[in-house]
Amino acid sequence: MTRLHTNQLVEGMTYKQIQSITVIGAGQMGHQIAMLAAFGGYGTILQDAQENALNIALGKLDH
Repeated sequence: MTRLHTNQLVEGMTYKQIQSITVIGAGQMGHQIAMLAAFGGYGTILQDAQENALNIALGKLDH
């Protein structure tokens, strides 16, 4: 995403308008990004093509 103004991601959309985030990839970075988004109050979806990667990520988030 390109930041155009201090409080905008794209023209006409402010941070306050974003309510949910989808993170694709539950690897080392993906699960941490999803965790921070959820802690930040955003509805968060974590997706990965491999179910095992999701299970590992969920195990890390539970600790």
